[in-house]
Amino acid sequence: MFDLHNKSFLITGGTGTLGEALVKYMLQQNLPVKQIVIFSRDEYKQYEMRRRFPQSHYPQLQFVIGDICNPRHVDKICKGIDVIIHAAALKQLLAGEDNPTAFVHTNILGTENLMSAALLSAVPYFIGLSTDKAVKPTSLYGATKLCAEKIIVASNRTTETTRCYVVRLGNLLGSRGSVIPLFLEKKGSGSFPITHEEMTRFSITPEASVSFVLDSLQWASGTEIFVPKMSSYHVKDLAKAIDPTAQWQTTGLRTGEKIHETLISHEESIRTIDMGHYYAVLPSDALKKNYTALGGKPVPGHFSYTSSNNESFLSQEDLKHLIKDSL
Repeated sequence: MFDLHNKSFLITGGTGTLGEALVKYMLQQNLPVKQIVIFSRDEYKQYEMRRRFPQSHYPQLQFVIGDICNPRHVDKICKGIDVIIHAAALKQLLAGEDNPTAFVHTNILGTENLMSAALLSAVPYFIGLSTDKAVKPTSLYGATKLCAEKIIVASNRTTETTRCYVVRLGNLLGSRGSVIPLFLEKKGSGSFPITHEEMTRFSITPEASVSFVLDSLQWASGTEIFVPKMSSYHVKDLAKAIDPTAQWQTTGLRTGEKIHETLISHEESIRTIDMGHYYAVLPSDALKKNYTALGGKPVPGHFSYTSSNNESFLSQEDLKHLIKDSL
């Protein structure tokens, strides 16, 4: 069991949807942490977050403006930190196709800067948050997140003090840039834009993501990629859940977009252990034996974890409740 008592956390991208959800959860649960450093480059979002979480009530919060692309910024903030949760990234699919250099600088070189600073400061835990877009990527964004995963996992070879690992997540319900805010905005217009009628996506709430990320501290040896088990949904069912009377207009796939998302590829199945409510993708046979000894089971050789072949699908009624709870 990981002991949170008196630990200092650094959350990069701390003003984003998942970063703020992490902060909110840790404060509401009164977790006995010493410090939560919220690191981001958007001063206005930090100002708004300070108003929601005033330091007069939450003295453990520290807000730092900076950029992971600047090595001097990250060298300073890693000192005295026990856990880094790396959520900072450029994420908009089309923006990545139009601005590849910016995405490479932030998602790859920024991760490398932060990882180097964490190793230099001997931070005990480094958690890199990743995405289904990193598996067999078809977009520039997905390719940069795959590179970030590789940087984090490979860093275990050069340290005996830092456990570096990855948590791969699906689409966060209600996050900025997700389809739910767009559909809610279009509600009542009579028509929703859908890029492909057969499109499916994985679904996870920010709260479930936060719980999984913090729970992963109990399991990690370093080098793992942890994947929570989650439900899928059909995008057209999401549209019907928001407005049953609306029609949808098929607009065609955008550059880099997939019809279905994959969290664990067929090629990774040989290295994947089913741990009950989550999967662990492991780089070595020795680590596979450790997880098997803990009750895990190797997945079948033909296995892949894809939004279209998921055993659990959300109904329109399920989606209505999730949408209501995510607002």
